[in-house]
Amino acid sequence: MGDTVLLKCEVIGEPMPTIHWQKNQQDLTPMPGDSRVVVLPSGALQISRLQPGDIGIYRCTARNPASSRTGNEAEVRILSDPGLHRQLYFLQRPSNVVAIEGRDAVLECCVSGYPPPSFTWLRGQEVIQLRSKKYSLLGGSNLLISNVTDDDSGTYTCVVTYKNENISASAELTVLALIQTPLLVNNHRRQALIPDMANANSCVFTCGATVNSLPCVRHVSAVKPPPEMRAETCPASLCEHAVGNLRADGAVMVCFESHTAYKSS
Repeated sequence: MGDTVLLKCEVIGEPMPTIHWQKNQQDLTPMPGDSRVVVLPSGALQISRLQPGDIGIYRCTARNPASSRTGNEAEVRILSDPGLHRQLYFLQRPSNVVAIEGRDAVLECCVSGYPPPSFTWLRGQEVIQLRSKKYSLLGGSNLLISNVTDDDSGTYTCVVTYKNENISASAELTVLALIQTPLLVNNHRRQALIPDMANANSCVFTCGATVNSLPCVRHVSAVKPPPEMRAETCPASLCEHAVGNLRADGAVMVCFESHTAYKSS
């Protein structure tokens, strides 16, 4: 009792599915004003400061226009003796995040331990002032940065403290700013390719831009978006790019060039 539990739900789909959680086969709807229960951007369900009412069987459901899937069940139980001190350890360390300028970004940080610890976030070496229009805590521990800009890029550290005990972990936030859309020489923004039999999890496509050195962001359908978007610069007006290590639902991969290019701030 009083600890934190993190139930993860990892899915792959195109379009990317939305995650819903159920408790005892009923849709889980967090109570208004109850920040203890939150669904994180990763799809994980975080329940802080566990109470007897949190006991139950949980499962996640992933849905997109094409289909829906239900994950395995996980049972949450609560030990009868809440008074024992439990050492702090990470259930989820912060991981690198790439965000588009003007949108919100969340750096996840989830820790188990009792009594409940306090959370402090640093940007570089400076303590972040929470409960502001810019920064707030999601679920009591995860850093929510609203309306990100180029200036928000940098290293963020989650510091978890209880009395003389503390642990910390850091991650990078990279903000991508929209730039002018490049004109494509070949006008082939989409290419449907059957992977080569010798290397069935890869495909090759070209990126043609009339302006040199404009980054061209590659995407592949039916593949879970990579944890870190990558912008690459073509040294010439036409370049060829091989995509490997693909995981898809079917045999046909659809590789396409972005209609909008990005630059890394």
